Amino acid sequence: MVRIHPVGKKFFSIAIILSLLGMVLCYWFLPPVFSIVGMSVFFVLPYLVRFFFRYPERKVLPDVENDDIICPADGKVVVCEQVDCENMPDGKAWQISIFMRLWDVHLNYVPVDGKILSVTHRAGKHLAAFSAKSSLINEHVEYWQDSPYGRILVREVAGLIARRIVPLVRSGQQVRRGDELGFIKFGSRVDIFLPTSAQPLVKKGDRVWGVFSRIATFRTL
Repeated sequence: MVRIHPVGKKFFSIAIILSLLGMVLCYWFLPPVFSIVGMSVFFVLPYLVRFFFRYPERKVLPDVENDDIICPADGKVVVCEQVDCENMPDGKAWQISIFMRLWDVHLNYVPVDGKILSVTHRAGKHLAAFSAKSSLINEHVEYWQDSPYGRILVREVAGLIARRIVPLVRSGQQVRRGDELGFIKFGSRVDIFLPTSAQPLVKKGDRVWGVFSRIATFRTL
């Protein structure tokens, strides 16, 4: 049976109530053909919500090395390049951005062992998240983390449909790879910024999975 994440349980309960109410109204007030169509739509509503908020069990794979950075989200790599980043020691960082589609798992994960230095929520717009400028213009949550390889930044970005980001860690918390980081309701985009000493293991266009995929490493290849 598909588990539902605690973040989505309220939505699931609301979906059940709306589903029952909608089917009753369709049955009583619509002609037979339209009634069947309407009832079918309301019947599948709770299943769709359950799918959106599914909660898979994931563990870091045994062949992952200590110096590897795991992927924080399911989706498609849309950016993999060095960029300016003023809060990094040399003013630059590797940016790897993952676009999450509606049907991807919406739970995000801690990419590396360390300590959460800060969790900052910034209000903003809700542009399509695959747009490069959405990272700073859209609503987002930034997680600065201390790690054995220096400071890293993970940014969860709300998109056109996603309207709320739920952090699942707090400032000062010690975390391990694969721990739950945050939940973007109905998908969107995750950016990770790594020191330039990292070596990316993915490229633009790659399909990746949270926890299971390795996106970068600090070991010599």
